[in-house]
Formats: sequence, structure tokens, C-alpha cells
Amino acid sequence: MAGWSGGFAGLSRPDPGPSGAAFWLRSPTGILACHSAERIGRRSRAQAESIALEALVGAARRHKASPLLIHGREPRDDTILKQVKGLRLEFTGASDGEAEEMAGKLFPPPPAFGPDGLVPVGESIYLAKGSRDYYVDVLLGTCTCPAFSFGRRPCKHLIAAEKMGASGHVRTTA
Repeated sequence: MAGWSGGFAGLSRPDPGPSGAAFWLRSPTGILACHSAERIGRRSRAQAESIALEALVGAARRHKASPLLIHGREPRDDTILKQVKGLRLEFTGASDGEAEEMAGKLFPPPPAFGPDGLVPVGESIYLAKGSRDYYVDVLLGTCTCPAFSFGRRPCKHLIAAEKMGASGHVRTTA
């Protein structure tokens, strides 16, 4: 299908949790007509994706962007699509990396955790000391912190422990 193209993405960290929605719309000549990435409060990933798709479809209506090739998965709930009048839409079925990157920038990575906060307690296990203490297992690639438990992997503690191990500063207790 020749014509307009657009992409959308929604994310939630953790799911559900703080969420973001992003979209972009390009003209048939490849010029970026509009784009947006914004935080949308606490939602599930599915809700965030629906909001992003709704924003893309709204922008497509304003620009009379038809036909429109949408880089993303067709939603399970077709409520938004039933509301679309006068637009011919086609979905690629694959997620859109550009929109996902835009949405991801709404939530910067966690601050770095320095090696000074790590205490080796075993061959591959460290105690990450901070406002709260967490155990990190470099061999298994796990951490007991909430960020790791809720899907932000690898967490800042695991990244620091892996760097410490890679730099040869691994000390083991006897």
C-alpha cells in the first residue's frame, strides 16, 4: 500500500505502572508530519498501546492520511477501528521500533550504581548496599530488588556487579 505511514507504541514499567504512549506519522514523501510521546499516568501496557493507536488515528484524520500503513500490531479490541471513518488502514503486524524508542525515552534508565556499594559474599553473589540492601547473583543474572522483580532487567545493581566482575575486581570470601 503506497501512501502515508505511521507507528505507535505504548509501554508500562512495571505492568501496570507508570506508562507512556508514542506515535509518528509520515507523509507519502517520507516527511514527518507529526509525532508525540507523552506520559499517560498509571496504566497497563495494553491500555497504553490503545491510547497510542488512538492518538495516531486522530492525527491521521486531521491530516487526511489515507491510505495509512500502520507499523504495529492490530489491536485485539477493535473499538478504535470501528470509530474510523474515511481512512483505509493496514497493519504490518510487527511492533514499531521508532515509536518504542520514543516512548522509552519518557522513562530514563535508573541511575548508575557504583561498585563501592557492592560487597562480595560468594563466588558470584554480591550484597548491594544502599538505602536498602539487595542480593545480586551474577551467575544467574538475578537481583532481589523491586526493579528487577517488576521486569526492569537488568537492574542497576546487576549491571554494576557484572561490570565489577568483568573488570577483574571480583573478590570472594574464604
